[in-house]
Amino acid sequence: MGIDLTLEPRKLAWALARVILALDAAYILTQALVFAFGFSPNSLAFALVDLNHEMNFPTFYAGAALLLAALLLAATAAGERGRGRPFAAWAGLSSAFVFLAADEVLMIHEKLNDPLRAALHTTGGAFHHAWLIPYAVLTAAMGALYVPFLLRLPKATRRLFIVAGTMFVGGAVGCELIGNALQGGVQEKGLPLIVEIFCEETLEMSGVALFIYAIVAYMQAELPGLSFRVGVSGASSERL
Repeated sequence: MGIDLTLEPRKLAWALARVILALDAAYILTQALVFAFGFSPNSLAFALVDLNHEMNFPTFYAGAALLLAALLLAATAAGERGRGRPFAAWAGLSSAFVFLAADEVLMIHEKLNDPLRAALHTTGGAFHHAWLIPYAVLTAAMGALYVPFLLRLPKATRRLFIVAGTMFVGGAVGCELIGNALQGGVQEKGLPLIVEIFCEETLEMSGVALFIYAIVAYMQAELPGLSFRVGVSGASSERL
């Protein structure tokens, strides 16, 4: 026994957008209460929706969205393989997004900071969070490696992938560099840093949402008949 799922790109994108807007609104409200009325930013209720904290609602949403992208990429790879078309690049992207999802929830990049600071002598400034250096290098290398893949994509899909990737990397790397420069190793957050955090996290979440939309739209146009089945009592979990 199973339930067939049909994914509609626009409906899925709007659902993700509503979650992002809710998380953004909660962050803005709590930060306004801190600045305007002197509420403690360390209270549990505020920490649960703080875009700059870990292991809270924004973190779990971000991890779930990245994992959803990984699953959709894996399904696309399977669909391409079933039609005798190149699929390795899709599978590689799926693996990358599995890592990004794990990194988001398990804070792998944060654990790299101390050893990388010691090795690279980056104790302040834009590279205070030293994990940015290897991640930026890997991102650039993967981007160069995937140029032929992008050129093979339909024009609309290619454009969406590039915009989504620019948004995500711009938030994760570009805004993070600005935040490091603003913070300067100091833990206290001022208004400019709060605005930077808002822009950084919103760009990352929006980039992933747009990427998910692009994948589903591609599947709908290029892989007709691809469907999913949620299995019950040992039934198949996916049907192509």
